[in-house]
Amino acid sequence: MYDITALFLYKFQFLVELLAAESLFVVHLKKRKNFVLRVFLCLLGAAGLTYAIPIVNYGPYYMSLMFLLIFIISISAILICFEESFINSSFCCIAGYAIQHIAFSAYQVFMIATLLDGGNSLDMYGSGVTGTDFVNFLSFYVYIVIYIIIYIVAYVLWGRKIKKEQDFYITNNSMFVVSVLLILLAILLNSIMVSTTDVKKNQTELLVSFTYGILSCSVVLALMFKLKEAKKTEKELAVVEQMWKEDKEHYELAKENIDIINIKCHDLKHQIAAIRHGGVIDPNALKEIENSVMVYGSIIKTGNDALDVVLTEKSLLCGKNKISLTYIADGEKINFMSASNIYSLFGNAVDNAIEYLLTKEEDKRFIRLHVKGINNMVSIHIENYFEGKLSYTNGLPVTTKGDKNYHGYGTFSMKRLVESYDGEMFVKDKDNLFSIDILIPIPEETDSKR
Repeated sequence: MYDITALFLYKFQFLVELLAAESLFVVHLKKRKNFVLRVFLCLLGAAGLTYAIPIVNYGPYYMSLMFLLIFIISISAILICFEESFINSSFCCIAGYAIQHIAFSAYQVFMIATLLDGGNSLDMYGSGVTGTDFVNFLSFYVYIVIYIIIYIVAYVLWGRKIKKEQDFYITNNSMFVVSVLLILLAILLNSIMVSTTDVKKNQTELLVSFTYGILSCSVVLALMFKLKEAKKTEKELAVVEQMWKEDKEHYELAKENIDIINIKCHDLKHQIAAIRHGGVIDPNALKEIENSVMVYGSIIKTGNDALDVVLTEKSLLCGKNKISLTYIADGEKINFMSASNIYSLFGNAVDNAIEYLLTKEEDKRFIRLHVKGINNMVSIHIENYFEGKLSYTNGLPVTTKGDKNYHGYGTFSMKRLVESYDGEMFVKDKDNLFSIDILIPIPEETDSKR
């Protein structure tokens, strides 16, 4: 079971190939503390567990099971090293497995088609071949070149699309299951073919089998990422629908208050007429007119529709709760951001500030917001009154027992959103102010249009 055969050694080669492929998709994900140490220990652990898997027989079904166990080991390593959910990690690992299988199949197609090594490229699955017998100097370089090319292409096409803030929820679970099954079927078919055929006698059959492996895994990858994008689009549509609904409500509110102002102005005409005849204007009537004008003035225009909706909504909420919300915002500077992200970023910041300020006296209730462009960057500054001193972890505030009303201002989710645009976020509390400063680079294609 532990004889040093080609298949025994190939277990470790497969583990390295698989982890390298998976790293293409997890490289941008959030890393856990002591990441380097975790990676080192996981590599040792994965190698040890791979060694511990015995080679009971050399049949296709047992080989498929062996590779599946190594795949499970790799998922565990990713979960230990990265602070991501199981579905996120599984998505990346399945994509990595597909890429490894594509690279392996492409290498075999080349070697079998050319017979460059005399038809020995599948000896790695053998039971009586030692590790040095199947390593050919020329075929080794072909192997390295093919794997590097395919891994680079995979990163460019798919790997770099995965960002820190995203959750890879699949809208159609059945389609996701079908994708996984297609990969497993390709791997099982591969194991059956390589263990029951001879390269020279069954050259055509093997070429067809490995070509199918390349095509099926490529289709699965494309499908997986389409499903991921579909969820993102669904989320965007939900936010847009919500914005449309709120725009309609704001329009109705504006229309209602215009009617109120018209009525008050009509009343004011009578008050003015009364003054002309020696009467006195009613102070209460003036106050009502002033309030109507102030509410109408809450309909905000910054140059960005999503920001307009957020600030209008929050401005009305602040007015209702006697919180002063002041802003200077060049909304056009954030037009490169998606509507959902703008809604989430500013809505989260202002909502949590409001929640905190409601616990304070009215004269301390204020929120200030600035959005402006600085060269090729957009600068966002949000501040509000704050009492006490916060504790920080990784630059973000944490709730303390002495300040149970403070809930961290949602800064963790905000930070991840900002990082998805390659930006930075800084949080501090000083001189009775809690402030959030955000710097995000404006994409070149967006900036060039201005």
